[in-house]
Amino acid sequence: MNRLVEKLDKSDDIAKEADQRAKSAHHRLDEVVRRLDATDKKIDEDQKEIRSGQRWLIGITLSAVGLFFTAIAFFWKLKGGA
Repeated sequence: MNRLVEKLDKSDDIAKEADQRAKSAHHRLDEVVRRLDATDKKIDEDQKEIRSGQRWLIGITLSAVGLFFTAIAFFWKLKGGA
């Protein structure tokens, strides 16, 4: 009978240890998920900044081209053409 009680105590200890390990593993997984979410947010923010910079660059380029052609037209009229 004493041996049976020892086996039950040992299995109880093993079950408690397994439960503790499972909790620890879930905690680590939760931390990994939080870090991945933070990384995804950072990537999204970086992509938004890149798109914003590209829009700005396209706008400046189109404005510069328009200004260039306007200057050419102005000098053409000053010279007496058309």
